[in-house]
Amino acid sequence: MPRKIRDLKADLIRLGFAERNGKGSHRNWKHPRLRFIITIAFEDGDDVPRYLEQLLKRAIRELESNS
Repeated sequence: MPRKIRDLKADLIRLGFAERNGKGSHRNWKHPRLRFIITIAFEDGDDVPRYLEQLLKRAIRELESNS
């Protein structure tokens, strides 16, 4: 069963990301130590697309390497 957007958001919060408003239904998530923003344009019950999973993995790698 694929992960849901609500699970991805919980992971982002746990990692220290802060939610910022975007345009329309888009929400931007920014971490103070990273240079990129993760934009989510899906509802909480939707499945997480592969590209968002890859962005989360990239964020985790960069946060671990910057520690």
